[in-house]
Amino acid sequence: MTNMIKKASLPLVISLLLAGGGPALADDHDEIRELVRQGQILPLQTVLERSGINQTGQLLEAELEKEDGIWVYELEVLRDDGRVYDMYYDARTGEPLPEFDDD
Repeated sequence: MTNMIKKASLPLVISLLLAGGGPALADDHDEIRELVRQGQILPLQTVLERSGINQTGQLLEAELEKEDGIWVYELEVLRDDGRVYDMYYDARTGEPLPEFDDD
């Protein structure tokens, strides 16, 4: 986790990745949009749909980070049991990264 970390707040990620646009708010958001356009990462909505998070809890926060050379979505989720979990997904494939999870 000592690599350069790129982060985007949930409202900005949602507005840029789910709604597909709007004026750029910062260079980081342009970079995120370009990563999606180039196919280097999946849109956040795609990862949420594949993970089933919306069925098992409520998304509180999402961050896009570069960890050990790969883009990772870190999702903070309030589960139905009332506990908050950090869950990690490979942003390129949407696959869970359980080695990072704090379940």
